[in-house]
Amino acid sequence: MDAHLLSLTDADFPIAIIEHCKQRKGSVFRAHAHNSCLQLFYFTGGHAHIRCGKAEFAVQPDDIVLANRGEVHHCTSDSDELRYFVLRINLEVVRASVPQAIYTRYGRPIDEGTLLFEHRLVDPAIRRLLDRMISALRQQDKGYELTLMGLCYELISQLLNCHTIAQLPRDAAMFSKQMSRFGKVLDYIDQYYEQDIVLRDLADIACMSQGYFCRTFKDMIGCTAIDYLNRTRVEKAIVLLNKRDMSIDQVSRVVGYDNADYFRRLFKRYMHETPGDYLRDSRKLLL
Repeated sequence: MDAHLLSLTDADFPIAIIEHCKQRKGSVFRAHAHNSCLQLFYFTGGHAHIRCGKAEFAVQPDDIVLANRGEVHHCTSDSDELRYFVLRINLEVVRASVPQAIYTRYGRPIDEGTLLFEHRLVDPAIRRLLDRMISALRQQDKGYELTLMGLCYELISQLLNCHTIAQLPRDAAMFSKQMSRFGKVLDYIDQYYEQDIVLRDLADIACMSQGYFCRTFKDMIGCTAIDYLNRTRVEKAIVLLNKRDMSIDQVSRVVGYDNADYFRRLFKRYMHETPGDYLRDSRKLLL
C-alpha cells in the first residue's frame, strides 16, 4: 500500500479504515472471510467485480458493498487503477464497549447469523457517514477517535434500520457450519499452497465427499477449489517477484509448480501478462 494512503488499524479500536489503490487488472484480494467483523467496501475510482457469499456485483465509483460476518468475499479489478476504502467493524470490540443489554438486543443476532445486512448499500446516508469518517481520519483533529466511534455506531444504527435481512436460526446454523468447514480449507491452502494438494485432501478437511465438496465450494466461494489454489499460488508468486531476487523458474518451483511454462500460462491467465512482462513493468501489484 502506498505511504500516502489513509490507514487506521488498531486491534483495540472498534473500526479499521484502510485506503487501497490497486494498479493492475485482475485479482484485488482472493476469497477470505472475517469471523468477527462486518466489512464495507467504498469504491472511489475504477471498476471491479466483487462477490460476497453467493451474490456478485459489478461496482463503480461511489458504490458501497457490505460483507457480513463470516461471509466469504473476493474482488477482481476491471481497471488499470482501482481505488477503494475498506471499513472493518470489529464486532468483538463493539460488544466489549457497549452495555450488555444493547449487545443482547442488537449485536447477538448479528453474531449468531440470524440477522444479515444487504450487500449493496444504495443509501446516501451511509455514503455521507463514510465520507465523514474518512474526513475525520484525514484531518485527525483532537478527539477524532471519539468522532469515528460515534459515526461507527450511527452507521450500525442505519444498517439496522434500513438494510437488514432476517434469517431463520436453522439456516444461520447451517451457514455457520459450512463457513467453519470452508474456513479450514482456505486456511490449509494458504498455509500449504506450495505442496502437492489434491481435491481428496481438501474434501477430507471439510468432512465431505469429493463430489459434494467440489459443488459446494464453487457455490460458496465462487470458483473451483483448483482455481482458488492456482490464484493463491500466483499471488504468492507476485510477492516473490516483487523482491526481484529469484528467477521466474525459481519462483515457479517455490510456489508449487515444477513446470515453469505451465506457471507462466497460469500467471498470464490471472494477471493478463506474463511474469516477464510483469517484471519489466514499473508498476507493482500492492498486496
